[in-house]
Amino acid sequence: MKNIVFISHEASRTGAPILLLRLAKKLIQNEKDVSLSFLLINGGDMVGEFSAVAPVSFLFSTNQNFVKRIFDKLLRYFKMNAWTTESGWQECC
Repeated sequence: MKNIVFISHEASRTGAPILLLRLAKKLIQNEKDVSLSFLLINGGDMVGEFSAVAPVSFLFSTNQNFVKRIFDKLLRYFKMNAWTTESGWQECC
């Protein structure tokens, strides 16, 4: 089984969170051998909709340096080599 963690800055009714939620729903419909979860940096009015699709965890922080350090550690732990930001792909490890 594949374990996928979707990460979003928040669960608001705006472009990126809505798109992420739709992507997760499609993935569940089309891939039966997948386990999803969400990591949200902050909450929002769509938290209930996210949690109806998959388990939700929170990383409440407005400190971008702290969030980047956490993501860098996650990427190293899961042996991933890049992640996306507002400015594009950033190399990690």
